[in-house]
Amino acid sequence: MSDNKVTLRSYRLAFELERRLHRIDRFRIPVPYGIPLVALAYAAAVAVALVIAGSLPLAGALLGVLPWPVRLILLPGVITRALCHRRADGRPAHEAIIAYMMFLLGPRRLVGLERAPVRDVDLGVVAVASDERSAGYRAGVVRGPGTVLLRCPARLELRGRVLRLAGTDDTLLSEPQEVALSSGMRLEVAPCARR
Repeated sequence: MSDNKVTLRSYRLAFELERRLHRIDRFRIPVPYGIPLVALAYAAAVAVALVIAGSLPLAGALLGVLPWPVRLILLPGVITRALCHRRADGRPAHEAIIAYMMFLLGPRRLVGLERAPVRDVDLGVVAVASDERSAGYRAGVVRGPGTVLLRCPARLELRGRVLRLAGTDDTLLSEPQEVALSSGMRLEVAPCARR
């Protein structure tokens, strides 16, 4: 009786068991199912972080208000419990925190899994034409320096270094208007309101 099934045996689950501390010498720890070893590492890291935070000006003043049993026993215990039971994408807290820090410190743009250089590219003259649906403006963002030629009536509003353009209607201007954008300015184009 052959059903063409292949059985692959793996011991991965045997080595992924969570290590727990049930007793120290002859003293049995009075916690059901013991204490995870990872929890002891979290508790030590949180206690060290709280001691360091206590020496900082603002955080030290806030932590100094708490009595020492709360600051050094209860607070690390509560944070440790939260770290042990919180799983992000099925990963333990320390792996999720490391992945998040790597994301924050890593490159924002990748090309071929390599860091992409961030540089300005001069595209020269770029024509953006309307289609059969409307002669008005399409939504978009233009970053300066550059010049934008307006062929339809529009309302412009300047807020800091952001220029907001809203088309008023789809009719064409007899004399196109130019808007010059200096370096660092941004033009945000809102489409014409439909009638």
